[in-house]
Amino acid sequence: MYKTLTTTHNATPPFYQLLCLGPDKKEYHQLRETLEAGLPSCLVRPVAHAEALLSYLQHPNTSKPALILIDSEMLGGYSLLSKLKAHAGLQTIPVIIVLSGRKQRSQVMKAYEAGANAVIPLPASPTALYDTSFFLKKFWLQTATLPGEATEAGD
Repeated sequence: MYKTLTTTHNATPPFYQLLCLGPDKKEYHQLRETLEAGLPSCLVRPVAHAEALLSYLQHPNTSKPALILIDSEMLGGYSLLSKLKAHAGLQTIPVIIVLSGRKQRSQVMKAYEAGANAVIPLPASPTALYDTSFFLKKFWLQTATLPGEATEAGD
């Protein structure tokens, strides 16, 4: 099952689901393999189209993913980001825009204006890809407190 963004008091590590809206590039396959290898309780689920991702998230039996990665070159990616951030039930999901090409100021600004939580370059070398995967995992899945992980007062 998917990580439901709740914490438990046992020793079992939480299960994280990441959704990745990106083209079928070898870099995304490597990113997925690196994240899943470095964090066995992580499942990176590729999604081919913005409409499919939104439809998946709006299904009543779908748990929220811990993180969404959107490639900056995907058709409908920025529109999807804006829709996610405007949707009351989905707006708290952290979304990272992955820049496939050069980091242009206009792309970075467009991503943050649409509601991105972060913008990162898609690494070109295997070493840089591993480092990026490591830091994504370390910060977003092990350091940051994600929505639903915080407990109520008195818990």
